[in-house]
Amino acid sequence: MKTVKQKIKFCKECGRSTLHYKNGKKINWLLHIFLMIVTAGLWVIPFVIILILGMNIWDSEKWTCSVCGASQ
Repeated sequence: MKTVKQKIKFCKECGRSTLHYKNGKKINWLLHIFLMIVTAGLWVIPFVIILILGMNIWDSEKWTCSVCGASQ
């Protein structure tokens, strides 16, 4: 969002304290925080999926006894 900043400063040209103008921008911090959370979420979800698959949590194979070969 664009804003106009105002300040009373001494002017070297006219030798008086006058009102000076300056164009500026105002940052919407809530929008930046929201976008940061959304972007972080987009990176976290695939990371968690890869981490879970890498840890073999969903291991479908059964344990097999090394002596008798029985599955449990």
